[in-house]
Amino acid sequence: MIKLKIKQRKANIFLYLESIVWDTKDFIFNYIPILLALGVVTGVNKVYLASLLILTLGSYLLLTLLVSIVHNNYMKLQHYKWNFFLRLLTNLILRLLIVYTAFFVGKMSSPWIKEFPLTSNNVNYEHYNEWINEGVDVISSILAPLSNIFLHPYMPYNVFSDILFNGLQLHALLKLAMFFIGVIVLLSILSKMNHHRRTPYYPFKRIEAFNTLLSKVIPGTSYTTILAKHHYRTDYLRYRFPVVLGSFLFWVIWGVITGLLQSLDQSEEIYFLIMSFYLFFLTYFYVYSIFTELNGMFSVDGEGKQVITYLLNGKSLWDVFKYRFHLFALTSLPLFIVADILFFFVNQMPLMLSIMTLLLHIISFFFFALLMFLPGVLRPHFNYENIEQLDDYPDKKIVADVIRFATVGLMVPLLMLPTALFLVDSIGVSSYIVIQWGMVGMILLLFVGIALPLVSKLLVKKSSFEQINL
Repeated sequence: MIKLKIKQRKANIFLYLESIVWDTKDFIFNYIPILLALGVVTGVNKVYLASLLILTLGSYLLLTLLVSIVHNNYMKLQHYKWNFFLRLLTNLILRLLIVYTAFFVGKMSSPWIKEFPLTSNNVNYEHYNEWINEGVDVISSILAPLSNIFLHPYMPYNVFSDILFNGLQLHALLKLAMFFIGVIVLLSILSKMNHHRRTPYYPFKRIEAFNTLLSKVIPGTSYTTILAKHHYRTDYLRYRFPVVLGSFLFWVIWGVITGLLQSLDQSEEIYFLIMSFYLFFLTYFYVYSIFTELNGMFSVDGEGKQVITYLLNGKSLWDVFKYRFHLFALTSLPLFIVADILFFFVNQMPLMLSIMTLLLHIISFFFFALLMFLPGVLRPHFNYENIEQLDDYPDKKIVADVIRFATVGLMVPLLMLPTALFLVDSIGVSSYIVIQWGMVGMILLLFVGIALPLVSKLLVKKSSFEQINL
């Protein structure tokens, strides 16, 4: 605005146009080839197909602009007290609905999962095929109410399908006119919204006090509480704070597993198969979602060029790692423990198994957290202009992708190996619990104990001005 001498309204138009152009490339290079291929395969009229492409592109651009304006207003409004509380309440209600829906789906699927046939060496393939068919019926019954919504004739994609096969009929044009008019009216109303200047609201003051108390329970450096106060007052966290309440995927997995366990007990092998998913996959996705969404707050190179202040005060990158690792634990571990306790209560788990699960979860939490920190440790970049650029460095992205795929595709399945041995009757229940909850936990703890000194050694070596390359 300063360089081009333009007003805010014109600047907004440029930003929206840039967003539209950037998003349109996905439509052109992904969706149009698929639509053309489907048109050729199905042999539909070429005029109808061309009409569909034009109308779909138009709706795509309008919806992209609408989402951009809604998001912009959403971000501006949350700076103020009651809007922030509304957003907090909305996110809490959404998560409650997700848990309820996931629990309902899991509970409906539980009798079917209970009959899982691959829990012994003697596999009856006919029984297995029947089980699969029964599962299809269960899923169909769960999705039946949704299909009525998706098949409604006024849904835009159903109108587009009608145009593809029947051309631009009057009833289809009327439906499309209603859709486009509705979107344009919304655009005009939302784009004219005026945000009066009010005093910004800082919502995390109580969390700062809670963190100060919590830092005495979760040991670490005293500087972390100062670091926490700094990050809790930034727009970076304000825009992304809902992830601290747990991602949608985390609560979906939590709700489905809780629902599945409702008709199962410890005497059944399938119970422990589901518990093994709860032990590791749930933990990984919880840690992954929070760290990736708040990467600038937790990653070692999230300090940016301010890291020079640590080096000038005789600190090293290892000290930065300790501060941020401690901050990550303070921010995300409490909710994880609360979710565990709620899980034990709802599923009425035995006390000893609950304690063992909680301890293994805490160990696996720190194990997966350490893995998430590795890209910033191995390939740190401090010389960015904007914190949003932190994930854009190719070498760092490669390291992060390798770690992610190795974790989901190799490490987690290996951690669940005792469960596979138990399902095929290679080990008994007592041996299985000792190995899966005890030995696996000790292995993870040993890994963390060995990895931390190596990380320390590496970061101390990288703590010179020449190595950091500011």
